[in-house]
Amino acid sequence: RRDLETLRQNVRANGVCNSTINHYQAHLRAILAWGVDQELIAINPWQSFKRLPVQRTEITVSYDDVKKVYLAAVPWLQWAIKTAYCLCLRPGKVELFNLKWTAFNWNGKFVRIKQGKSGHYKTVVPPTPYMAEARARYEEDLANGIEFVCHRNGLQVKSYKRPWQKAVKAADVKIRFYDIRHLAASEMLANGADLAAVAAQMGHASIAMTGQYYAHVMAGAQAKAAQALPLM
Repeated sequence: RRDLETLRQNVRANGVCNSTINHYQAHLRAILAWGVDQELIAINPWQSFKRLPVQRTEITVSYDDVKKVYLAAVPWLQWAIKTAYCLCLRPGKVELFNLKWTAFNWNGKFVRIKQGKSGHYKTVVPPTPYMAEARARYEEDLANGIEFVCHRNGLQVKSYKRPWQKAVKAADVKIRFYDIRHLAASEMLANGADLAAVAAQMGHASIAMTGQYYAHVMAGAQAKAAQALPLM
């Protein structure tokens, strides 16, 4: 157990944030729990370790910031940005750039997506204009034998960082690709969307998680709701 604690301290000394350390810790605990289950070890020495505190970062990116980056991006990246925004996706090879056209239900007008963080599936109902554009792209990709929704000349995108950084620099804004997912939730809540519906779009395990992340947005929505309340 002392060795495990030393490992955690060494990782922290290398500048790794608490959130990432918690992920490492969860994996280690799962491995040790498997060891107990297989009777390879008598006890899980890290079973009682608590997660390190994580401070939530308030997302301040605006729609205008994302629009500037979008306009500065190359065409394939523009479509990826729009897809991440409309489907509330995490960037990278697990969710956004692993999404295939088979996930789209054209009759039901929804998209079934396996989340990279939890491995669970979520069902997203995209905006109607997005689905119309996606259907046109699907027909074209189908004719060319392309299975990925967001691709680069028909090939799966392995890395987006350089094109993204180039677009961000040209737009002269400070923003991460991941912030687009947060912006989608913020915009839906700010425009009066139901908290439970936004939680479903994001793939959150509970509305409490959504409320915790976007309390600052919900405060504005509450103010709007208060103004709509008729007085005696």
